[in-house]
Amino acid sequence: MNPHQKMLWRAASAIAEVYARRQEISPPLAEPLPIDAVTRLTRMMRHAHRRRYRTAAAVLRPRLERALRDLAVAATTQAERLRAERRRTQPPLAGTLYWDLRAIDDEFPRLEVDFKRQLLLVATDPLELAEVSLGPFMIAVHWQSLGAEQPNYEVMALRPNPPDSNPGVTHPHVVDDRLCEGEGTHVLQAASAEGRLHDFVLILRQILQTYNELSAYVCLDRWHGVPCGDCGASVDAEERSLCGRCDAQVCDECVQSCEGCGDSLCHGCREECSACDEHHCRACLDPCSDCHGSCCPSCLTEGVCDACVAEKESDQQNKDTAPQVAAADAARVGQAPVPG
Repeated sequence: MNPHQKMLWRAASAIAEVYARRQEISPPLAEPLPIDAVTRLTRMMRHAHRRRYRTAAAVLRPRLERALRDLAVAATTQAERLRAERRRTQPPLAGTLYWDLRAIDDEFPRLEVDFKRQLLLVATDPLELAEVSLGPFMIAVHWQSLGAEQPNYEVMALRPNPPDSNPGVTHPHVVDDRLCEGEGTHVLQAASAEGRLHDFVLILRQILQTYNELSAYVCLDRWHGVPCGDCGASVDAEERSLCGRCDAQVCDECVQSCEGCGDSLCHGCREECSACDEHHCRACLDPCSDCHGSCCPSCLTEGVCDACVAEKESDQQNKDTAPQVAAADAARVGQAPVPG
């Protein structure tokens, strides 16, 4: 053996000891099967048939059927449990684990062993999903957890390329170095329980090479963009603006500029002048002292909007013309047409 192979043998021996210690823990005893109820109901059915108790037989028959089904379910469940326990009670040998490590070493770009932290470190090739480069990952397996109900491992990006919206996501199914296993949970647990190290790492790699949009932390079509605060569409950095009032990120199609100060505004931070209908930020609008509508400075005269000013002028004009109309009407009162 060369030094690297000796290191792998040493790691395989340490992992074999972990499985051997787990085997020393006695499996739980199987629960008693509900066979007494089946035996009692069978005896009662036979007695009813011998005595020709038709009513009693009709009542007992469905009860016996249910008891038999319960017995079958319980027996099947316990058989599966005993089969799983039998697998766990046959720990993998150091030689088997060694060849699994050799297979991992041959198939993956790099395999390292950290004896101090009891870690297997397996590097993957660079990954690319839907034309998004995610870079290589390091799978760190804590071998003290192998064979347990939930094996412990991390998936770390070696050249992280996280989405703009969440720096903790390094893969659509990895956040904070934790992998969402999805439907792979059971096969991973089985590989760990049976000491199939090579299969365990291959399954992890297969999950990393698979993309499921429905369970993604961040969808790949939004990887290099963030959702617009108004319409929700994903936009790149070159196609979005920050709202000058709330710092929301808004796409170019949704953003509007304040006609007063020129700030970029999202939908929630802009308001129309009630007089000219132009978009402004609320800081550039003042209430009309008469109608209290929000107006821009160009539509206010001494604090009064143009509409209210026009209404006041119209009222004043009506007041000025009223006496003249009244005098003219009075001059015509009592006049009669002159006969020809």
